[in-house]
Amino acid sequence: NNDLFPGGVPNISAVIKGKIPYDPRIGNYAWTANASLCLADYMYSATTGLGALYGTDIENAELIAAANVCDEVVTLASGGSEARYTCNGVVSTADKPGEIIGRLLGAMAGHAVYLNGTWRIHAGAYVAPTVTLDEGDFRGPVRMATRLSRRDAFNGVKGVYLSPDNHWQPADFPPIASTIYMVEDNNERIWK
Repeated sequence: NNDLFPGGVPNISAVIKGKIPYDPRIGNYAWTANASLCLADYMYSATTGLGALYGTDIENAELIAAANVCDEVVTLASGGSEARYTCNGVVSTADKPGEIIGRLLGAMAGHAVYLNGTWRIHAGAYVAPTVTLDEGDFRGPVRMATRLSRRDAFNGVKGVYLSPDNHWQPADFPPIASTIYMVEDNNERIWK
């Protein structure tokens, strides 16, 4: 209605909760931001995901372990605490399943392995080693790259963030730059 909105269509934003995933730990559906459960729910979806079945195509024991890692409470440096890994974003069903799965895995620093017809989902967490390797296990001499390529190097970081404090609108965070690394880069500022 041009009389009500003479400046055009207003910009509308909302804070929403997404799809309700299945949680094998409780044997029921419940809303959560747990990244591993959101990934498994996407893989389970026959219409938008892979159509993988819980317990058959998705390994339940490893999914439960990944969900527990995601829900671990970590203490924040600024005070307070939060779950280790959460999934707080939007994916488009127009994207390829591999891209969506990659983004969801990135939210939990994890990986998914397809082994013997079953998906195994792992969240990023330290696992104590069970094998000890020594020099006799090397195939050849150790080679080491001591410097990053120019393409991968940077000495300052810029970015944007979303926050409820600014009504979920993108805002720049203060740039962080290292003068020590800038000197090593011939006094040239390289932003990432």
